[in-house]
Amino acid sequence: MHYVVDGGFLLHLLNWPCGSTYGQLAQGCADFVIRKFGHCTVVFDGYCSGPSTKDVSHLRRASKEQPSRDFAFDSDMVVCESKNKFLGNAQNKQRFINLLSSILSEHKVETVCAKGDADCLIVKTALDIAKGNNVAVVGDDTDLLVLLLFHAVPVSGHSVFFTSAKASSAKTMTKVWDVFAVKRSLGENICQLLPSAHALEGCDSTSSLFAVGKSQVLKKANNSTAFREQAAVFSSIKSSKDAIAGAGEKALLPCMVVSLQIL
Repeated sequence: MHYVVDGGFLLHLLNWPCGSTYGQLAQGCADFVIRKFGHCTVVFDGYCSGPSTKDVSHLRRASKEQPSRDFAFDSDMVVCESKNKFLGNAQNKQRFINLLSSILSEHKVETVCAKGDADCLIVKTALDIAKGNNVAVVGDDTDLLVLLLFHAVPVSGHSVFFTSAKASSAKTMTKVWDVFAVKRSLGENICQLLPSAHALEGCDSTSSLFAVGKSQVLKKANNSTAFREQAAVFSSIKSSKDAIAGAGEKALLPCMVVSLQIL
């Protein structure tokens, strides 16, 4: 089994003991990766390449503490502030990722850094590896499972899994999805509509609808022909912006009816 680990998930797993140096923190994180996943690839978000669709999501996850100032540090500098405060500064987070990546590379762990949001790169990396090996994606972001179900194509003899755990308390993986088994259960047509349905009910770049959960939108995709027709517009590379906007309004209507019924 080859693991592809979401670097953002890994950073939030990181222990941050007082009195440690940044080098010791990075080494401890590397030791965890080697002990837990062995032969793996770690894919990090890029934080210094300008605005991305995940900026609002990062702000939502950030601590209420004021982010730390931007400062240069090395592996021998002693940590002087909380993890949340430090990681709240994009430049500092990127410098720490660079330090951690260099240590992981010394231990023969492959690291990849995206230019922005890493979700698509994580899935692409995993599916490329799946051409010659069983692979498991490790993270806590629903976007990864949606993208895997959308993009994965069954490869003879090789399995693809998504392993999820909460970054705040994960000691072991808590849920595992066999991507191809779930895809067979849902059906190819539904899997092709998942990104549209996921965006409509709320994701990194769109707000969720009041009183409308993920399961309700999925039921609409499964049971409503009209909903599927409009959602399919989002998946077509030929769709214009106006066509997507119109289809979005029409696809929202059955979901809003559910919300009004609850009210």
